[in-house]
Amino acid sequence: MPDSDPVARSEADALLKGVAGVERRTRAALIYVRAGDYLILWGVLWALGYGFGATLWPHMGAFWWILDAIGVAGTAIITYRAARCSEAGRRFVFLRPLIGVIVLIGFGTLWIRLAHFGGREQAAFWPTLCGALLFVFGLWAGRALSIAAAAVFALTMAGYVWTGPWFDLWLAVTCGGALILGGFWLRR
Repeated sequence: MPDSDPVARSEADALLKGVAGVERRTRAALIYVRAGDYLILWGVLWALGYGFGATLWPHMGAFWWILDAIGVAGTAIITYRAARCSEAGRRFVFLRPLIGVIVLIGFGTLWIRLAHFGGREQAAFWPTLCGALLFVFGLWAGRALSIAAAAVFALTMAGYVWTGPWFDLWLAVTCGGALILGGFWLRR
């Protein structure tokens, strides 16, 4: 009997490690699906905002506030629907991401005002701020998020340096597009 004890213990350890690995991959997959929905939503809004930036320049601030309101509402809806399907007992689970988006917008707006950013700097600030935050989140949630965030950050900086007057269109296609493609990639 004593000889079978170490074998059973090692088999149990291996089994528990296997279960932990499955749990970790399942959690990452669920996070990726939800994050994919958010990335698609905000990617479309960024593509619209930066794409129409040159045309609506005098009223661009109001246009971005409308897009942000749509994004906040969309974020709350995505979170509420996901919670309704998986966590029936938590009716107000949508508040955390909603508050997170509102704090992010408030923080960014505060620093744009305090630093007196010009239009080009404001255009570069948002994707780099969101890219940095998404990168850090990806360190815990999964490397695919960090890769998508690094791409958004790098594309923004490349456009800032090299695109001249086409910067807004560059951001619409590259950053909005990167978020949308990243969202579909995460959802697969």
